[in-house]
Amino acid sequence: MSIVISRTGAEGNAFSIMGVVRNILRNLDEEDRWEEVQKDMMSGDYEHLIEVAERETNGILEITE
Repeated sequence: MSIVISRTGAEGNAFSIMGVVRNILRNLDEEDRWEEVQKDMMSGDYEHLIEVAERETNGILEITE
């Protein structure tokens, strides 16, 4: 399974990306990690959020230009 989101599309805003990450964690039965992942995503700028989102979803989420 792979989900691709464009940074420039409607789904590319930070809140949408966080929602997708939460849903992926839920589907992986790892929702207990959500608060930690959310805090990490929010601890930096947009680029940091993207890095964390892609890393924490184990390659399921890809955010493109």
